[in-house]
Amino acid sequence: KLTQRIDDSLLSGILRIDVDNRGGEISAPISKQPRDGMTAHYSIPRDNPWFDEPGALQEFWAIGFRNPFRMWIDPETGAAWVGDVGFESWEEFSRIESGGNGQWDYREGPVESEFGGPDGPVLGVETPPFYSYRQTSMDRAALGGVIYRGSKYPQLFGMYVFGDNNSGVLR
Repeated sequence: KLTQRIDDSLLSGILRIDVDNRGGEISAPISKQPRDGMTAHYSIPRDNPWFDEPGALQEFWAIGFRNPFRMWIDPETGAAWVGDVGFESWEEFSRIESGGNGQWDYREGPVESEFGGPDGPVLGVETPPFYSYRQTSMDRAALGGVIYRGSKYPQLFGMYVFGDNNSGVLR
């Protein structure tokens, strides 16, 4: 189950890197390459959650996502949000936390998936989606959204507004 591992591949993760290679107290050179590829030209932030984990690919900020499609960082709070396109049953939207575990592939939306539980202990902090909805023939692609801070629709102020790319429905 590569979706629950941080030592083999960069699959299923939200990654955080230092493209400016600032070094020193901020970041360090890449210490391990993924099995199925080669990474280069960036450094790893020292405050990434698995930076000091022996054998870990240190790029991981959070794990356990199936297909994180579009991320948005709220400039007012710094909170990171992502739409995670589902597999066969559920679409998800999550607030990403350092060391969080979105629970794919052992959970999809609010239910256990058909793939069974993790092979070992759960890494990170299990973090269910902020919002999920069941797929339909039209609702099938959770892309992402923003925290609304405008004035035209005051009832939406401070709410996460997002859409499904397939149906075009906004929620």
